[in-house]
Amino acid sequence: LPRPLVSDRIVRMIEKQREAQLAADRHALLLSLLFINSVIIGVGAYASYLFAKRTLQPIEAAHAAQTRFTADASHELRTPLAIMQTEIEVALRSKNLPLSEAKEILASNLEEVARLRQLSDQLLGLTRTDAESIKLVKTNLGKLLKDQMKLLAKRHGVPIKSEALADDSAVDVAADKLLVAQVLGIIVENAVTYSGQADPQITASLSVGKDVAKIQITNQGNIIPKKSLDHIFDRFYRGPEATKANPKGHGLGLALAKDIISRHNGDIQANSSKKGTTFIIHLPLVSNQS
Repeated sequence: LPRPLVSDRIVRMIEKQREAQLAADRHALLLSLLFINSVIIGVGAYASYLFAKRTLQPIEAAHAAQTRFTADASHELRTPLAIMQTEIEVALRSKNLPLSEAKEILASNLEEVARLRQLSDQLLGLTRTDAESIKLVKTNLGKLLKDQMKLLAKRHGVPIKSEALADDSAVDVAADKLLVAQVLGIIVENAVTYSGQADPQITASLSVGKDVAKIQITNQGNIIPKKSLDHIFDRFYRGPEATKANPKGHGLGLALAKDIISRHNGDIQANSSKKGTTFIIHLPLVSNQS
């Protein structure tokens, strides 16, 4: 063939090969883009799912806790009301009710009323700590501890050994005095009720660590099992040993104490061994309050 024709044929072949290569490259690029976009969308969707799940967890936990709290509160309220209703109905059916039996029924009803009043006070206390802001003022924790231990010893008729620091003025915290006094009262009342001893040995001490004041209240008595100790601050939780010692309790006192201390930017813990059960409260020193 003439040389010009050969050249044209070669050029056309090269152009066809180039077009085929371009088409193949476009197809490969399109597949790559589709794959990359699919991976990005998949990873993004999965990450969004994880993020949403993590974000909703506190809400779900709060909702579950609120539902459980409402159910437990309803149960605790129904029990004394059912007892009162039954006793009153039985009394009304009796045409010749002796005065002594009537007085027994009234006395029993008064006990249930007192139980309902205690439960309502504790429920209101939990509601206030959840909904209201508390007013923190500079408080001499040593003096507060000593005064409250004297008051509680007299109230419960038991000796309480107080080991506060000699220099009370050095232990200043930002606190609501009434609420901290309420926490001390709850812990001492639990010590008296659940120690298993007619004359419980209770010791309260105060010390200062780095940036915090530390209150320890110890009582000699029954050991709290580890399983119960892990839930002792849960609302309405009552271990078998607590139910046996005090069937009429509600399991709200220590939950309220924990809420109050948390609102003071502190923490409360409990441990139990053969040496006794100790509640430990940490509160930030006033010099570190903003």
